[in-house]
Amino acid sequence: MAPAGAARRGKPLSRAAAHARTIDRPLERSVGPWLEAALAAATIALLVFIRWQFVGIPMERDEGAYAVVGQRLVMGLTPYVDFYDHRPPGFFLAYGLLVKLAGYDYIQLQRAFCAVFGLILVCSHLVFRRLMRVEVALALLPVYGLALLNPHCSGFTIQSEFVVLLFACVGLACLLSGMATGRLWLVALAGAFLGWSALVKEVGLAYVGCGAMWLWLARWEGATRPEVARRLGAYAAGVALAGVAALAWIVHYGVLTQALFWIVEFPRKYYLGAMTLSDGLPYLAYFLRRLVTEQPLFWTLGAVGLALGAFTRVPAATKARAYLLVLCAASTVTPGFRFMNHYWILFMPGLAVGIALAYEWTAERLGSARAPLLLAAFVAIPAANLFASRGYYFHPDFDDVLHAAYSTNPFPEMRVVADWLNARLRPADEIFVAGSEPELYLYTHRTGISRHIFAEFLTVPSPFSHQWQLEAIADVEKAQPRFVVNVLHPFSWTLSEESDTTLYDWTGSYLPQHYNFLYVADQVEPGIRTEYVSARERPDYKLQGKWFVAVWERK
Repeated sequence: MAPAGAARRGKPLSRAAAHARTIDRPLERSVGPWLEAALAAATIALLVFIRWQFVGIPMERDEGAYAVVGQRLVMGLTPYVDFYDHRPPGFFLAYGLLVKLAGYDYIQLQRAFCAVFGLILVCSHLVFRRLMRVEVALALLPVYGLALLNPHCSGFTIQSEFVVLLFACVGLACLLSGMATGRLWLVALAGAFLGWSALVKEVGLAYVGCGAMWLWLARWEGATRPEVARRLGAYAAGVALAGVAALAWIVHYGVLTQALFWIVEFPRKYYLGAMTLSDGLPYLAYFLRRLVTEQPLFWTLGAVGLALGAFTRVPAATKARAYLLVLCAASTVTPGFRFMNHYWILFMPGLAVGIALAYEWTAERLGSARAPLLLAAFVAIPAANLFASRGYYFHPDFDDVLHAAYSTNPFPEMRVVADWLNARLRPADEIFVAGSEPELYLYTHRTGISRHIFAEFLTVPSPFSHQWQLEAIADVEKAQPRFVVNVLHPFSWTLSEESDTTLYDWTGSYLPQHYNFLYVADQVEPGIRTEYVSARERPDYKLQGKWFVAVWERK
């Protein structure tokens, strides 16, 4: 307040005070704080209500794996040894905490992610309101929330990208607040949150870099070199603190070598590094086309805004921050060149910035008429999408949603199979899933008998695949689980010409010798019609589809 008053009296501002005032410029408002809070709260409540409509939807395989990993951590098992994934320690800790708080139950975990979704919206609004006019940020909020709910970016799931985005949004909000107030502890806290986003999934490093560049851009706004250096130092200390905490956690378990293998060597050599850009471009075209087709107005506004944003009167450094956010958000989608559905969750802040720039450009040209226009945009643009996809948002047919998002993957079938099993399982019974469908363990409240719960890790060509498959076979032969669920679907095994098929072939010979065939989900027309058949009730049933989920019981 004092520097602003000094400026009105004609006294020159110090460079630091001018910088703080520039950062606060977007907060100059024609919308009162109470009205802003009420509109934002009502919008977020509506969006969370829509997200709640998907509680109970069957999970896809990644979600099941995350829950199993979290439960095994809660049980006291050793990460990267008794269970593993190619993600950093923050991933294990995040899902371990979620399972600890919500329980090892898919309904409760989905409810917990409704809260995560709401927090993302709150923190994102805090970021956008400092990068643009408050009116623009308010008009953007419902569009951004609906973009995050796009079915083709897995908006109804408990994917790890939502956790990454939560930490990133908290970090960026703290960073902008720290820059405006000069509080170094907020800048350090921002570094810690953004650093932790990268410890949940490595692509969070893009947002870490975004925060560092935002700090450096303060030189454009009059901040002194020592001031920028202090802030960068505090930010780096926060990022380093997150990294040291993760390293200490790994050392505590004594799994440094194993962690380096799974985090660095395996993804780089055999998993994410196995696909080239030319291989990935068809995937990019496929997934991007589905995203745009679902919400064409949003993506059109985003593209137009990115083109026109350079011609707005937004301060140069603030404008640069907006475009840097778009660039960093886009870079989160590219690692591995797979461009999968859920990767695009982390791009949505970039899409939101493009839409906001379109709003800003239009508002500047309308002058005093901008408030009615932005109010109309706040209502009309999201309302058009809500009406066009009202069945999806308010009365979703879970099977249709899953088939539209994941094609013929047997995710609806796994939930029906789990219901059939739950009616027969005893507390001590064990299950083994042959394939990459660990969501069945979650549905049946089991954690599996093997550390190998994801067949894709075993079938990807590597020097270790044969050994790991033999380990899985040995686990089954030793534990002799009452039920084995054999998933015959190409997406569940991801076999290639170079894949080791030892485990796949073994199931075909071992199961008929030691198990009785009991039940099948026969994908007669994959993604359209599935027959659920009990062998005891229909012993003469002949499989009609080439893909199915079969349940076998120990003889």
